[in-house]
Amino acid sequence: MAPIGKLYGHPRQPQTRAILSALTISGLEIDLPPFELGVTNKLPEFTHKFPLAKIPAFEDNEGFKLIEGATIARYG
Repeated sequence: MAPIGKLYGHPRQPQTRAILSALTISGLEIDLPPFELGVTNKLPEFTHKFPLAKIPAFEDNEGFKLIEGATIARYG
């Protein structure tokens, strides 16, 4: 199965872990690009997509974007 999008967040962050758990239960895959708190979320490429620079942040394959752990887990 192809990944449904990209999840930006630290793998040890509770919200990111909850999202990954929800996606696993749903049988969905997601890309988890390398992320360094305070660095990646301050890059212009990230802040252009997510102006608040909050994590976790999700972008699906069609460009739809979400922030906040519960919202992303519910969407998945």
